[in-house]
Amino acid sequence: MNPLHALSGLGLLLLAACNSNLSETMSSEVHVDRNADVEWSKLIDDVEIKPQKFTVNVATGAVLVTKTGSQIHIPVAAFVDAHGKPVVGDVDIEWNEYHSLSDQIFSGINMMYDSAGVALPFISGGMFSIDGSQNGSPVYIANDKSLRIELASQSEQENFNFYSQDENGTWSFITNTTTVPQAPEQPNIISGSPAAPVVPAIQRDGYIFDAQPRNLNDFDEFANREILGWQTNRPLASRDQFKLRNELSVCELQRTDETLFDLRFMFKKDTFSYPVKPYFIEDAAAETKANRAALDSKIRETETNLADVEKQRMIRTTQISSFGVYNWDVCARMKDKQPFYANFNCDDPMISPNKMTYALVCLTDNYQVRFQPGASCFFDATQKNTIIAIDETGAIFFVLPSSFSSFARQNMKSTDYFPLTDSGFSLNSASDLDDVIKHLKTI
Repeated sequence: MNPLHALSGLGLLLLAACNSNLSETMSSEVHVDRNADVEWSKLIDDVEIKPQKFTVNVATGAVLVTKTGSQIHIPVAAFVDAHGKPVVGDVDIEWNEYHSLSDQIFSGINMMYDSAGVALPFISGGMFSIDGSQNGSPVYIANDKSLRIELASQSEQENFNFYSQDENGTWSFITNTTTVPQAPEQPNIISGSPAAPVVPAIQRDGYIFDAQPRNLNDFDEFANREILGWQTNRPLASRDQFKLRNELSVCELQRTDETLFDLRFMFKKDTFSYPVKPYFIEDAAAETKANRAALDSKIRETETNLADVEKQRMIRTTQISSFGVYNWDVCARMKDKQPFYANFNCDDPMISPNKMTYALVCLTDNYQVRFQPGASCFFDATQKNTIIAIDETGAIFFVLPSSFSSFARQNMKSTDYFPLTDSGFSLNSASDLDDVIKHLKTI
């Protein structure tokens, strides 16, 4: 099953030009139903979550790595055709995964679960769909085979149930699961942007003498140049270091070739010399720059390592024996379940609430319920809730959580109206809706 073919309601809604700031003034009102079926034909192509596509050779199997780091382990000879005959050659795999509320909304996948005759919204710990085909014809997972899925979940919760969805959009419970944080395995086929090269710091084996040769003026090439010191080309013996620090001396410079000199130190009882070259201020600047680059490189490496540690996400692992839609979920157990009714009007006569698509979003528990004006749904009065509304151009509206709480607690009826706020955003991608939802969680 490809859930993109089932796009409806909020799943078909969006896309225009992205504005920047959320408006702080309220402008309209709305009413709801999770079974809404609004056709946004002009926006479907832009709104669909495009599947990731892979090609697998049946004879070798593969480990497929998705953009998020999830993995699909496909064994050898895993597929059969519609007649149950083994498939040979290449098979095309289409994969989608859904994590955020906007992912769910764009997918069009039903997120309600019927538990003992009571429909409850899902709180998702990660959802995916997977399909296979060869030359446009469907293939199936062989009876004696299964695919191992390792989904890199964005939820920190450990305990979720695992569900599958049938062709009618109905969810079926499969098993209880407990997941512990871990990093995904990193097989060789993982690809990505190459890491920034590590720049080695300059490491000096020699020694820089802070010396002032008494005959420096005899060398015209040093005129008008700032010499910070004299660099040896070999380490300085500890005996000599001690002598230089503790005994008085004078030094002279003697040329040995075009670039090297001898720095001759004369003490009271003895003399020694070292081959040196001048260490100019521009050399120090270049060395500082190189060491700065090396430090920055090390910082980037450290940040990358820290990011990898943070990516010790919940890797939810399961075996599947058929293609379809699957979900790690728990049902939202509403502590104070109340019916919700709403109608919506807009101050702007050019905007029609009847041509909007709506979702009631629980910002606390991260679930959403679709609805339409004139219908009703339920909400948990103990949680932080909002309404997301999107018009046919992709413009995003919302109900301030504080307004939702004050209005909904008044036992609103279907004849009441609810105020909407223009977010100032239109949809170019799912991230635009995510930005609005993230903002609402902070106010």
